Amino acid sequence: MRLYYWESPTGNFGDDLNPWLWEQLIPELSELGDDTVVFSGVGSSLHELLPKGSVNVLLGPGAGYDSIPKRNYQIYALRGKLTARAMKAPAEIPLGDPAVLISRLYQPKIAASDRLPVVFVPHWTTMELGGWEEPCRRSGCVLVDPRSEYFSVFDQIASARLVIAESMHAAIIADSFRIPWIPVVCTHRMDFKWRDWLSPFHLEYVPHMLDAPGLQRLAFTSHDQSREVGGELLLKRPGFIESLRRRVRWQFSSLMLQRFRCFRERVLDARTLSLNSLVRTHTGVLSDLVLLNQCQDLLLAACDRLRADWSRSSGATRV
Repeated sequence: MRLYYWESPTGNFGDDLNPWLWEQLIPELSELGDDTVVFSGVGSSLHELLPKGSVNVLLGPGAGYDSIPKRNYQIYALRGKLTARAMKAPAEIPLGDPAVLISRLYQPKIAASDRLPVVFVPHWTTMELGGWEEPCRRSGCVLVDPRSEYFSVFDQIASARLVIAESMHAAIIADSFRIPWIPVVCTHRMDFKWRDWLSPFHLEYVPHMLDAPGLQRLAFTSHDQSREVGGELLLKRPGFIESLRRRVRWQFSSLMLQRFRCFRERVLDARTLSLNSLVRTHTGVLSDLVLLNQCQDLLLAACDRLRADWSRSSGATRV
């Protein structure tokens, strides 16, 4: 059985944790079945890129990006009610993102001196665009890079008193460690995934906006890019005399650069204000502990069923 999960070219801890997680839960996973059997766990892997196996075994994945492809599925668990409804799965199928099990599998490495007040974990695409280091420094938040090694992310989340999460798996892991979390949106909004994960806990997804759509890409274009764009615009306009072109080109790019710096500073101020406001006015969200424990128990039982079924080469629930 071969593990399939989406791999970001720059890294994303919420996906990258898959090999470690399944090594803890089902150490013999690769020895069950054969390489024609595809296993999916944590992540929104139910999309057209999902490899077609002789059997596609599911234990906790979700939909969200495309229509669910037709495959020979064996389902042991799904992320939430929305995915289960989309797949027309039987009502008895357990629901939950397997990342909720982290607190039962990993002991965070936290010294008393390493305790953090508030951490902010953006989506990895937001981190790629940049511009959050300074607002976090000004507001006293610790910026956690979701592209970092997953143990480092676990430790920083578990050490916080509050987690501001654009990354859904930052919220899932915070909840598992019983750290209150606040859902936010900067550049990446996927209501379906969040609502799907929260559905077994009867929680609503009500994110706070930290950025206007498209603001990051506009505000954090590099200085060199700004000069280059200004020059290119002038070069393509006909009728300029060569002697004037150099002067106008410089003046135009200098003006654009000045406005760019002013605009970027205003964006940094707005982000700092947003972070300060969240920390000051919101205590965060936590799932019901009874429901969390129930979810974890059901997922562990699903792992046991998968191991038993495939050890004796028998089937599970098919849809």
